[in-house]
Amino acid sequence: MIKIVRIVTSNYCISTHLLNTIKRVPANYKVYIIGDKVEDYSYLNNDVIFINLPIKRNFNFIYDLYCLVKLFIILSNIRPHITHSLMAKGGLLSSIASLLAGVKFRIHTFTGQVWAKKRGLKKFFLIIIDKIICKLNSDCLTDSQSQSEYLFKHGVNKFKKPLKFILNGSISGVDLKRFVEIDNNIKDSLRLKYKINKNDFVIIYIARKSVDKGCMDMLIIYKNLIQSGKKIKLFFIGPDESNDEIQKFYSKNLSLKKTIIDLGFVHNHQDYLSISNILCLPSYREGFGSIVIDAAAAEVPSIGYKIPGLVDSIVENETGFLVQPGDINDFVNKICELKHNNKSLENFKSNAIKYAKTSYDADLFNSELYKYYLNNIKFN
Repeated sequence: MIKIVRIVTSNYCISTHLLNTIKRVPANYKVYIIGDKVEDYSYLNNDVIFINLPIKRNFNFIYDLYCLVKLFIILSNIRPHITHSLMAKGGLLSSIASLLAGVKFRIHTFTGQVWAKKRGLKKFFLIIIDKIICKLNSDCLTDSQSQSEYLFKHGVNKFKKPLKFILNGSISGVDLKRFVEIDNNIKDSLRLKYKINKNDFVIIYIARKSVDKGCMDMLIIYKNLIQSGKKIKLFFIGPDESNDEIQKFYSKNLSLKKTIIDLGFVHNHQDYLSISNILCLPSYREGFGSIVIDAAAAEVPSIGYKIPGLVDSIVENETGFLVQPGDINDFVNKICELKHNNKSLENFKSNAIKYAKTSYDADLFNSELYKYYLNNIKFN
């Protein structure tokens, strides 16, 4: 029995990154998931062991040292063949604890660097942490070719080579059945609940609502659309991590706020995608943009900023549009272009689902991931 321990900082990334992998564990593997409140997802697979360890995203030396000791004890008891971490804090604690616990094969996957929009000493410090993570692990992956090139450019690499990625990229692929088999009753129920007619044009944002994930840009884009007289609905989905920036915006735009369908985190984002026309992701940092492939599987084209990660998940002028980061006017124009050109919209929808099926199927991705695990155990 091959023991794999996946270590994450927040349970949020289970639904966004690990869902498909947890559901597709081969018979000869025993998988453990460690992180903050991960037991909330124990229903996904009874054969996977979920262990709560309240790792926090913000740095706190005393508390982080406590988590490091706890993680070391857990790994010493499990004695895994492989540890595989996600997110910066999880990666740092995992790499140190795994090394101390004698885990021979240690992996970290980089996705969407938190330092991408930082400046000065803070950016320097965060890059150093990523370099340490890379140094302490026996191998490192990333979730897209452009992200690999971006990291290499900033000196985050292994053996002076760009980091590898599985198949065409992403963290765990896309579960196609989850997105194409949506019951019409579910669609009708959502439309009724949020007063959406079948001929309404709906744009959707799904991400952590933080400034670097483009939440404020999304609100400004929507405001410009409404002020120009466009009849458009907005699903604004994700946990609020904006440090009150969203509420400040709402306080100055009370009438606009009433038109926005503002939701927190949802487990069933595929249902909301099924009644949407375009995914909007004006994000300033992404490892890959897994939600773009989820949208593609639901026949929803995407518009996003031209940044590492999104240049892999969005095929420009085929499955969506890419605009320069911060170019609100161009983003608005691209939405209007698809709203008023149904032929282009239908072509993008058709191209999107083909792209998801041929390049990012979760069964194929996870088959390759577990082959990667096995090969490294055999030859290391």
